[in-house]
Amino acid sequence: MRLVELRQAAGLTQVQLAEKIGVHPSNIGFWELSGTPPRGEVLPKLAQALSVSVDVLLGVTRPN
Repeated sequence: MRLVELRQAAGLTQVQLAEKIGVHPSNIGFWELSGTPPRGEVLPKLAQALSVSVDVLLGVTRPN
């Protein structure tokens, strides 16, 4: 998962991204450091907040 890269490209801090998707900021840090993807119900919110598809978020495809 390329969360750090996409979050930084969107100009968001971990706290800002967490607020956008309704999770605790420590979750963002965990996902970034561990590479573990979030629960299925969080993926669409995360992708939308970063203006990418879930496939791009998970590294299946490259961003345009």
